[in-house]
Amino acid sequence: MDVAGGGRAARLTLSAPDLGAIMPRAIAALALAAILLTGCAASPAPRPTATEVSKSTPAARTVVGSVRVAATDEQFAAFDEANNADPLNTSYDCVAAASFSDVAEGAQIVASDASGEVVAIGSLEAGQYGFTDVEFFCEFPFSIEDIVLDEKFYGLSVGNVFRGDVQFSEEAMRVGPRLYLG
Repeated sequence: MDVAGGGRAARLTLSAPDLGAIMPRAIAALALAAILLTGCAASPAPRPTATEVSKSTPAARTVVGSVRVAATDEQFAAFDEANNADPLNTSYDCVAAASFSDVAEGAQIVASDASGEVVAIGSLEAGQYGFTDVEFFCEFPFSIEDIVLDEKFYGLSVGNVFRGDVQFSEEAMRVGPRLYLG
């Protein structure tokens, strides 16, 4: 190859890079990259704020409802007699008919989720007689505390296990479920 300036031919030689000088720099750069990437992966995920948690997890609440048990003719006669004796008394405690003797003040009412798992337990309060145009009954109010309503359906059962669960929607549980027996 002729290089301008003296008419002499100069020879251009190419040689392999000096690996001894490049290798320590390359290893240092790779080590630094690995440390930085590992540091990013090991950092903990940010914790949700209290507002974010309250939006994603429904709060526990108290469900209030009642169990109505059809009254017998004998119960109606006793109520009528007591009412005639004291017409100003509007509150008469009642006890469910013999076939529902397990439905009484203090009896457990069990709430379960769609899979049948028990999610909360409440208890019945004292029964009160009540009536409509077509029925006479003994009604037991109840409350179930600390239940999280985040399922589509819930089962409620009271007393005898052979009766099984009565299913209620989440909305019915919020409004106040009412079970009818007899």
